[in-house]
Amino acid sequence: MTDWYVTRSTYDIRGNLLTVTDPLGRIAFRHVYDLANNPLRIENIDAGVRRVVLDAAGNEIERRDSKGALILQAYDVLLRPTRLWARNMAAEPMTLRERLIYGDAEADREAARRQNRLGQLYQHYDEAGRLTFNAYDFKGNLLDKSRQVIHDGRLGLDFRLDWQQQTSAELLDPTLYQIEMQYDALNRLMLLRYPQDVEGQRRELHPRYNRAGALEQVALNTDPYVVHIAYNAKGQRTLIAYGNGVMTRYAYDPQTFRLARLRSERYITDVPFTYRPTASNQPLQELAYQYDLAGNITRISDSAPGSGLPARPDELDRAFSYDPLYRLLSATGRECDRPPETPWDSGPRCADLTRTRPYTESYRYDPAGNMLELRHQANGVSFTRRFELAPGGNRLATVTVGSMAYPYTYDANGNVTGETSSRHFKWDHSDRLCRFRVQPEGTTPSVDAYYLYDSAGQRVKKLVRSQGGQTESTVYIDDLFEHHRQNGQQNNSLHVMDNQKRIALVRVGVPFPGDRSPAEQYRLGDHLGSRNLVVDRTSSWINREEFTPYGETSLGGYARKRYRFTGNEKDGESGLYYHRARYFVPWSCRWVSPDPAGIVDGINIYAYVRGNPLRLVDNYGTESVAPTALEEQARMSHPDLHTQDQSDVQSVVNMARVASGATALGGPTEVTRKNLETFSESTSKEAQKTQKASDKAARGAERGERKLTNRLQRSKTTPPRDLEKKLRKIDKLKISSGKLAEEAKSLSKVANRTARISHSLTKFGNGLNVVAAGATAIDQYSKSTTITPFFRGLDTAITARLSFVAGKSHPIAAGVDAAVGLVGDVFDIDIAKHNIADHLQTSIRGTLTLTEAGITGDTRGIEIFHQRSIRGDYGAIFQTASEAGEFWAKEGFIGGLKTFGQAVNLFFE
Repeated sequence: MTDWYVTRSTYDIRGNLLTVTDPLGRIAFRHVYDLANNPLRIENIDAGVRRVVLDAAGNEIERRDSKGALILQAYDVLLRPTRLWARNMAAEPMTLRERLIYGDAEADREAARRQNRLGQLYQHYDEAGRLTFNAYDFKGNLLDKSRQVIHDGRLGLDFRLDWQQQTSAELLDPTLYQIEMQYDALNRLMLLRYPQDVEGQRRELHPRYNRAGALEQVALNTDPYVVHIAYNAKGQRTLIAYGNGVMTRYAYDPQTFRLARLRSERYITDVPFTYRPTASNQPLQELAYQYDLAGNITRISDSAPGSGLPARPDELDRAFSYDPLYRLLSATGRECDRPPETPWDSGPRCADLTRTRPYTESYRYDPAGNMLELRHQANGVSFTRRFELAPGGNRLATVTVGSMAYPYTYDANGNVTGETSSRHFKWDHSDRLCRFRVQPEGTTPSVDAYYLYDSAGQRVKKLVRSQGGQTESTVYIDDLFEHHRQNGQQNNSLHVMDNQKRIALVRVGVPFPGDRSPAEQYRLGDHLGSRNLVVDRTSSWINREEFTPYGETSLGGYARKRYRFTGNEKDGESGLYYHRARYFVPWSCRWVSPDPAGIVDGINIYAYVRGNPLRLVDNYGTESVAPTALEEQARMSHPDLHTQDQSDVQSVVNMARVASGATALGGPTEVTRKNLETFSESTSKEAQKTQKASDKAARGAERGERKLTNRLQRSKTTPPRDLEKKLRKIDKLKISSGKLAEEAKSLSKVANRTARISHSLTKFGNGLNVVAAGATAIDQYSKSTTITPFFRGLDTAITARLSFVAGKSHPIAAGVDAAVGLVGDVFDIDIAKHNIADHLQTSIRGTLTLTEAGITGDTRGIEIFHQRSIRGDYGAIFQTASEAGEFWAKEGFIGGLKTFGQAVNLFFE
């Protein structure tokens, strides 16, 4: 009899999801909505009840959960977040956890203006310390930021952050971590300057791009770490040559574009831009993949030397099978030595080929996706882990291995609070792990770890205290820089990143005791990004590590290796993998807390990558995706080699970024000239086309008259019965011809006028710099958004102008940019759609008047235009823009733009 796993969902009349029933017949989710269809109450059988209250603008102002945590948020008049108060549980008092300060609130507005901070986030006091955004460019790109973290001495059992009662001097470590960035005209990162390291230096990362805009090279100072990246026609990587003389080549199935082969080997470049394997041609990595029709990996063949078993040392086939839901059922591989005594032991395993043996793992799941059994079989060593669930949900109650049982406890939100009687977890108001300790009952902690996060949930600091007074702290700066301190000794780790993964890890300073790894480590991975192979600068030191499908080390590794399975960091103190939003437990094959994104990744909010760890990854802890999807995301966006904190108020400035692309085409003046020439040419063509239609209508009228005359001559006495109809048709053709001729004449005049303007611009040089940004912005931005085209043109042009003349506020700016926006609207989009045909003539007259004044540099003419515009001489659009310009001059960028947007919307209503 066939087993059916049925998931049922119910909806209200408005299409809102009300309940989800899992295949075991349990209601896994219940949703209640407010009158605006916003989720008000969410109940889950594992994560408890969460209540969210939004204000009239849709901003979250209150959040409560089952464990008693409470979050309150406040906003300013521009709906920007300014304060966040929170408590971790009901018994705690509310404290101020976050405070945000914007550039327009600074006492020194002139300094803020010089650094383009007006309207931008300036300082963010969060639960990890203080983040300062020192400078932006005129397009809104962050140029300079610095971070300070909470001092080690403040972190303890009774520590509770409160920015209202405690001062920065009391809380913050004096060390300042500063990062600076530079961008090209396309807003791509060209230089990133790391914080100062323990040697007193600030190293620089230099990415370079090919002509298609894809990342091609990465250098640290002058040392190349990525020499060349090649792509196929689909944008997939086919080769990456590293700076240590190792390259990795990729081959794909021509029908499905799935990865078919991956090979890493040493190379030589005896011919420029040619990368050939060395004479030995011994691969460091050689993996071949086979798939079923659904895209699940069924076999991985490893042909690198030393990849096999004692009988066949240079080859190993790993086989995998799946159930109809594509959950992994069995896997084969190799391992070395016995498994560790405790599953959370994160130490290395042996890598001696003579001691390796094959293993087979099989997995059993329940209908809801919970793993019930993991059976591990190997020569002489076999074990079975049985996973018992708590009644009524998906929480893990006990893991049993042989005679050993490991019980689990949870809080009301479904977060693990205890694993056995000695491992304890503590969670904050946002269900982030804030403390872990190893403390058997009745003893002092042997390990006591504290974790601090920024407002986005990214870990910023880790402090681990061990028995004997040992203390180790790590500060993380944007996935790029780490500062390690251990018992008075310190060093740094610099991450060299491309737009997809971590290329290398560079240690600066003396290694800590027990760390025998080289200072420079190149990290080569498999299709999941797991760091299977680590080599040094000369590619002579080699370390291998292999994993079971769910991330346990089966062979190799080395002491203090942190970035491992799927490229994520494994914490040595707990054995957990840090995946940003959550922590992954490899020995139980599940997450340690529920999915904060809810039902996004399935109704089982503990299941890891839907039971398919060979095909899917989840680097952020919220949603599993195929590694090819991550590659696609990286390819479709500009390479982000760093994590950039941005304020919530970015939508307006992002439009100005588009305008900056004008400089990439030869400078503002040249772009303006090219845009005007293009418009002139297209208008001339339209005039020619219209003239042809006029001529055709005239010829039709002439032919009709000739035919009618001939018929009248042939009839002699009786005129044709349809004479009147024929005459009306001839009259219509004549009228049409005349109208088309007038239209063609008018278009020709516009084209000639535009051509003369273009010629004047070339002659006088600097008259319309702003029009370049505006015209390019309208052309490019209109292709990338769905907002009202006319408002888009105006808004984009105004943003570009105000960014361009930052600090030179003048009411004329509004009129200039309104004119540019109107030109884009009138000539590039459907006029009738926006009902502005009646305003066309006055708008064109105003546009041309202003353009001529700008070209000739006639500031008096522009002033006169502004005064006439306010009177309404050039139509309602220019009048609205100029009135808003007066407001801009008094109130600044944000207030002016807000008022202008409201005015334009009212105009079209």
